[in-house]
This record gives sequence, C-alpha cells and structure tokens, in this order.
Amino acid sequence: MENKEVRVGVKLSHVAKAKGISQQKIADHCQISRISVHRFFKGQTELKATDFMNLLSTLGISIDYKINEALENSLGYKSKPPLELNVIATQAP
Repeated sequence: MENKEVRVGVKLSHVAKAKGISQQKIADHCQISRISVHRFFKGQTELKATDFMNLLSTLGISIDYKINEALENSLGYKSKPPLELNVIATQAP
C-alpha cells in the first residue's frame, strides 16, 4: 500500500520556496548542512527537534498557539494573555 500522505518536509519546502528562502539560508540558521535540509525537504530524512524548531523559525512559523490550544482542550488550561507594561508618568519633585 502506497502512502499518499505528503511529508511535512515536502510541505515546508513549498513554504520556503514561496517565501524565497534558500536551503542554504535555512542550513546556516539551523547550523546543519544544506544536504540535510535538502534530504528533509525530499522526505528522505528527519531532523532533530531543535533543528526542526529552528527551521520553522527561519520560515516564520510558530507552533506555540497549537500547543496552547492542545493544553486548553485536554487540560482546561487557559494561557495567560501577554503581559502589558503600564507606564506611569511621574513628575520630578
């Protein structure tokens, strides 16, 4: 039986191409070889978690919202809104 599911590397290669980000730029940012990026994009290998997260960062992709969504759905956890800094104007005496 043939697996018709497109691997995540192939999908991310399309994102990189659409954004004009080269395999070399990704490799430099992730501190891995361009060949490793090429093989990942072709679905021939997998990346370490840290390299994968760096690759996502290079492409401008964040998965934080999906993690928070999963926490909310499974544990009833609500993420805190971003901290707001309130600036209070004071007068010098």
